[in-house]
Amino acid sequence: MTLRALLIGAQTFGLSGVHSDVQLMERVLHDRGFQDIRTRLDGDARYHAIIESFDELVRETRPGDGVVLYYSGHGSFQDHPDAVERSRACLSPYVHYLVPVDLEESTPDDFRGLLVEELTAVVHRMTSITPNVTVILDCCHAGGAVRDPHVAVRSVSRFVPLESALARAERLPTTELSAPDPSVVRLMACPRHERAHEAPSSRRPGQWHGVFTEELADLLDATLEHPVPWGALMAQVQDRVMRRVRQRPDLGGPHSARLPFSTRTTAHARQLPLLCRAGRLVVPGGAVLGLAQGDIVALTAPGETLAEAARVAVTAMLGADAELESPPGSLTHRLPECRAVPVRTHVRQYITFEGDGPLARALRPALTRSTGLAEACLADPAFATVRSRGSTVVVTDRSGFAFRAPVPDEPGRHEALLALLEELARGERLRALPNGAEEAWLDAEAVAFFERRPQGDQSQPLRPGDRLMDGDQYRVQVVNRSAHRLFLWLLDVGLSGRTALVTDYEPSGCLLNAAGRAGGVWNSGWTDIYWPEDVPYEGPRPESLIVMIADRAMDMSSLASPDEGWLVRPRGVPRGLEGVVAEILNGVRDSGARRAEGFRYKTLRCDTEVETRPQGG
Repeated sequence: MTLRALLIGAQTFGLSGVHSDVQLMERVLHDRGFQDIRTRLDGDARYHAIIESFDELVRETRPGDGVVLYYSGHGSFQDHPDAVERSRACLSPYVHYLVPVDLEESTPDDFRGLLVEELTAVVHRMTSITPNVTVILDCCHAGGAVRDPHVAVRSVSRFVPLESALARAERLPTTELSAPDPSVVRLMACPRHERAHEAPSSRRPGQWHGVFTEELADLLDATLEHPVPWGALMAQVQDRVMRRVRQRPDLGGPHSARLPFSTRTTAHARQLPLLCRAGRLVVPGGAVLGLAQGDIVALTAPGETLAEAARVAVTAMLGADAELESPPGSLTHRLPECRAVPVRTHVRQYITFEGDGPLARALRPALTRSTGLAEACLADPAFATVRSRGSTVVVTDRSGFAFRAPVPDEPGRHEALLALLEELARGERLRALPNGAEEAWLDAEAVAFFERRPQGDQSQPLRPGDRLMDGDQYRVQVVNRSAHRLFLWLLDVGLSGRTALVTDYEPSGCLLNAAGRAGGVWNSGWTDIYWPEDVPYEGPRPESLIVMIADRAMDMSSLASPDEGWLVRPRGVPRGLEGVVAEILNGVRDSGARRAEGFRYKTLRCDTEVETRPQGG
């Protein structure tokens, strides 16, 4: 196995820190064992040179290799010539691209921008060879004014001829332009429609760096001897960047438990976001994430076990945000590195037992350690039953169908069974997720339209209670009819009981512009319904589609089942819009996490059932 990296730095239009970024990442990757590091600066960062570098890397990569694609520079967009018509059709009204050093040499017959569709296609070519691919982009699209005289925005407005750009995009294979491959870890300087920044280095006198690149590199250095998963590391990057500039890095792909630059994973720990507002600790969106007043969370710092972590209580709910009591004084200086892990919550899902074999006896005391499970009493509605049948144990749903295949009735399997039950309980809680209450209610008019497309048939409305078939497809369109921009997430609690964040490509929320503006309509693209291989083929089974709409961005990745990849399969996603790169040509979150008021949200949902297809059908 060889660890390979292609580092591209296009220092154009006033940027000062791009070359320093590439040099810094080159050193960081070398220290992490990368043997093949290719840097492309100045003339080597021209459009055709970049394409040749991509082709060369694809040719030389072998199965099992680890690959990093890194870009530092400007991102840009221009209005598509058919912007109005495309917006009405729920397609991107923009042409998105990265900015090679020769962009201004573009002509009507030779566009020199690197289209997001092209980078998306390259990533798909890479993942056809190896699943260990990481994309890191420190750039954004055309942005507004610089907010700080010592900070530069990494976006640029350059209106160049687009004729050849559109023709080039049309020639790319559509199979390479679907949603991001689930195996790709994507680290982004900022979410879509926002800005990234560069600034004088706080630790390297005389140098400028992309703020995102510098903080990412420093934390990769700090965790070299004791690697932490991407999810935990990027949470710290987000904290550090947001303390310096109005910018919120984002990430996508299998990040919660995967270790950097590998396919190895650690045991999944449910970590919630943690912010400090006016001296108070807050879990933003805590109500959505399962917290209520009186719950207990542990404040975990890097290198600290859950047993060692300080415990604090949820003292109040501010809208949907959970406010925590003050931590011990000894922890104050480490708060920027801490995460919140639920220890005891009042929101419970209940299970029952039938039979009393060795596995059931081992599982019962383990339930006391669970944050979201309990054994049902007479008045408690149980969503699952643990049935001991001779030498095996099976977990069944309310209809008596098995969630998974039976397992041997052995006490050593109780931890795996507990993890399955907690995953199923998360899905059950989301199925019942209400609208925000009182201060957490989002008073904004937005509507969702659900459609289904049976195999070989035309699309038709999808209504609550409808029955889908294995192999059908669904699509969701959301329209913002309010005067305010909103953010949305699409969650699918599938027939397996797992939860998929369908909008994983933007875990902090897809921007939904105000009514009457481009981007005021959002479309999920057609998404497959399929029967997972580990679920017994019997039904019908419930499938819930949940659109959550909120007044600000927030990372919702902790709602999804851990590192299951895409549990639903999107098709027909707008070309280049939801690709690996389009979500990264952005920058600053609107810093909603720093507002005084709480997170406000509402849900739009469609609860259906999925039936097995007749044998041979």
